[in-house]
Amino acid sequence: MMPLVMTDPMKVLIIGGGRAAAIKATSVLRYQHDVTLLSPVFNDDCLNLCCRRVPGDLYQMELESFAPYQLIYLALPWPATASRRTYLKSLCDHLKARGHLISVSCKPELGNVINPCSRRVGEHLLSLSCERSDPVNTRSLTQKLTNVLQRMTSLQDQSNLI
Repeated sequence: MMPLVMTDPMKVLIIGGGRAAAIKATSVLRYQHDVTLLSPVFNDDCLNLCCRRVPGDLYQMELESFAPYQLIYLALPWPATASRRTYLKSLCDHLKARGHLISVSCKPELGNVINPCSRRVGEHLLSLSCERSDPVNTRSLTQKLTNVLQRMTSLQDQSNLI
């Protein structure tokens, strides 16, 4: 793994309309990326975001529909059927071969990037990731580390005043 921070805004497609998609979109929007959500249905959190929403079914999309996007997140559960699992694996392979950055929340090994859980603390960006970590545990640990960093920063600021 090699952690990177993207500094230029990108065109980002997030596939999913549930909680995971809303969390990912909120994070990506924080960094001024151009975000589009794609799903047959969007939850209220997704509907309240300032981004494009495209009603659609991933399994009925043409490969060329992905061309405008530099970064594609699949923020959806692992499919129940073998045919859909095969489709997702093939889709990820095709998109990576075309130079897209692909992040797959349910099977990170299918993508070529893993987006870490991150928090901004003052001028610092705290990011935590694990190749096969439970997102809930990673989010919880990131929040705990954020709290520690905030206390450390506050103590440092206080000592600078003395």
